[in-house]
Amino acid sequence: MQPVILVFTLLAFGCAKLALAQEEYPGPVDTLNADLKYSLNTGSFVYHAYSPQRDFTQYLENRFLSLERKIENPYVDALVIGSVLNSHGNRCFLLGVQKDWITFDERLSFEGVYAYAGEFFVDAFSHCGDKGFYNSVRDITGIGFTFYMYHGLEYDLGRHLSLEAGAALPAIVLLSVQWHF
Repeated sequence: MQPVILVFTLLAFGCAKLALAQEEYPGPVDTLNADLKYSLNTGSFVYHAYSPQRDFTQYLENRFLSLERKIENPYVDALVIGSVLNSHGNRCFLLGVQKDWITFDERLSFEGVYAYAGEFFVDAFSHCGDKGFYNSVRDITGIGFTFYMYHGLEYDLGRHLSLEAGAALPAIVLLSVQWHF
C-alpha cells in the first residue's frame, strides 16, 4: 500500500510544481507541429504500477488507438476519440478532451487528457463493462464506464512524430507514440 501512497504524493507534488511554474511562465511557445490539426496516438505501453501481479491487460497488449483534433478554445486544446482494451481485455470507447497545460519550448509540453472510457451503442464496445470497476459502475448506472485522467509529457522528435510518457489514475504508467498530420 505504501508504494501507491508514494506514487500519488509524487504525482500531486509534481502537478503542484508544474502549476506554479505555469504562473511564472511568460507564455506559450509555438511547437514544431503547431499548424498540424490532427494527431494519431498508437503503440501505447501500459503498466499497472499499483497492482502489477494481477492479470491485467498491460504492456503492448491494450491496442490503444486515438485520434486528436486540435480546436480553437481557451479551455480545451483538442478533442479525442478512440478505442482501447481495458485492464480486463474488453474493448472500450474513448471520448474526451486534451489540454496543453505548459509548453516548455518548441519540443516539450505537459498535457492532460480527460476522457470517458466505456460502453457505446456499437456492439464492439458492448462488453467494456463486463468485469472490474466498469462492471461495478454498470450495476449502478446501467452503463459500464470510467473516467480516465492522464497527465504526462509530450516530446516532439520532429514535425510529424512525438513520444508521450505519463500516468493515468490510479497509478497506471503510459508510454505512447503520436503521429501529427
